[in-house]
Amino acid sequence: MTQPGLFPRAIAIAPSLHWADYAIIEDVRQSMPYPETAPARLYVAVGGNDWPAYVQGWELLRDVMQRSDTGALRFRPEQFPVRDHETAIVPAAQSGLTWVYRDF
Repeated sequence: MTQPGLFPRAIAIAPSLHWADYAIIEDVRQSMPYPETAPARLYVAVGGNDWPAYVQGWELLRDVMQRSDTGALRFRPEQFPVRDHETAIVPAAQSGLTWVYRDF
């Protein structure tokens, strides 16, 4: 997010956004809007039955992204309600890969 163009497509499944009291969420907020010169797609998923800190981090990121002018960054959050930290990986990978590369 802080180096536009480095990763034009990214998938994060159950990311550890809770470290340092969710500091990365503020970093994301400050990096918006994403520059038009570096279009990108970001897919972030979590299992609904994951550890609470992972679900809360996902919710905070989702909320920040939905309230922000994301510019050239296309963002897709997805939660798998009946999945946990381990069982969300396969469906999230399939969904994420399909979405980030759909126009490729």
